[in-house]
Amino acid sequence: MPFAERLRGILQKHDKIMKKVNLRLWAKDFAALEVSRGPAEVKETLDLYAEHFDYEYMPQAYSARSFSEKYIRIRDNAAKASGNRNGKAEENLIW
Repeated sequence: MPFAERLRGILQKHDKIMKKVNLRLWAKDFAALEVSRGPAEVKETLDLYAEHFDYEYMPQAYSARSFSEKYIRIRDNAAKASGNRNGKAEENLIW
């Protein structure tokens, strides 16, 4: 549940919690994301999301499900906001 709690904290900081959060359901969504992407990458992405939450082109995810659905776009836009010259998250590049 740490990822679910982290996202809730990010959203609370920006006053984006619209209703009561079901952390158990959010934890299930994050568990599926962890399986496909790995816990270290999910943590890094949450950190980037928190850091660049107000970035003009950052997709807004107000639940764990929408975070999962917008995951790749969140990573790519965080890379742009961080100044990555090609605007893509490194691991998403195809060589």
